[in-house]
Amino acid sequence: MNEKKQILNYFLIFGFVIYLAFLLWEFLFQNVPPTELFHHEYTGTININPYANISTGDILNQIILFIPLGLFLCILSRKQNIITKIWAIFAISLFLEFLSLLFFADFDITTVINNLIGGVVGIIIYKSLIIIFKDEEQIKGFVAILMNAIIIILAFALFFLSAFK
Repeated sequence: MNEKKQILNYFLIFGFVIYLAFLLWEFLFQNVPPTELFHHEYTGTININPYANISTGDILNQIILFIPLGLFLCILSRKQNIITKIWAIFAISLFLEFLSLLFFADFDITTVINNLIGGVVGIIIYKSLIIIFKDEEQIKGFVAILMNAIIIILAFALFFLSAFK
């Protein structure tokens, strides 16, 4: 593997790890700040009635949040078929929802459904890019650069938002 491809792979894996950390943060601390985690008396609720109490904004946020996962899974596990990738997205979403319930947040089946939709949209975007560009390395580079740029922008935005609370 030449040096350029190796740097690109590190860049892609770095973006994926930061993205997973961001997902964990979003799911675990959605209702309770980390500083109050063990001093908070909130108990999570379980909603298994899809789309019962949710806003359009929440639906879009949940879908958008998982689009990168679909893209990353297509790039990092090229040999797996689409069904396996969809199951992985479902399992990750379900795991994060159960984990959030343990950390004083709510379990909502709507979130799992929306996350799955977002991941599938990411897979569709990747497959569309393959059809358009026909070069997986070019797409890998594009996604790596795009995801890392978005992560940097999100990090600064979150930093400034938290600094001015």
